Amino acid sequence: MTDIELQEYNRLSTCGKEAYNMGMRYHPDWSHAQALTYATIVCVNPFGGGGDGPGPTTPGHIFKVMIEKAKEFIERDFPRIYIQVAQYFVEILNRIKNAVVTTWNQIIEFFSNL
Repeated sequence: MTDIELQEYNRLSTCGKEAYNMGMRYHPDWSHAQALTYATIVCVNPFGGGGDGPGPTTPGHIFKVMIEKAKEFIERDFPRIYIQVAQYFVEILNRIKNAVVTTWNQIIEFFSNL
């Protein structure tokens, strides 16, 4: 675990650390980012709580809180995660481009042979 990863791990709640450890125990091939994402998903409590009771449970409020938590996660962690997966996006876009060009060329060839 790098120093940055250790800092991220230490910022987790007790629930987060337990979920992180369980994820790594059952999936030793996971990266730190995967275990951290798992811990975040397992321990996010959209109902409020934390000893204060279940909090509001109307569907509208639950979705509002979930969207706010997702927004916070994206703003905080997406730039770091994107760096790790950017090459996959480039590869996918290149494959799509090649598929379109190949398909287009085959269509042109088909109509040329008529």
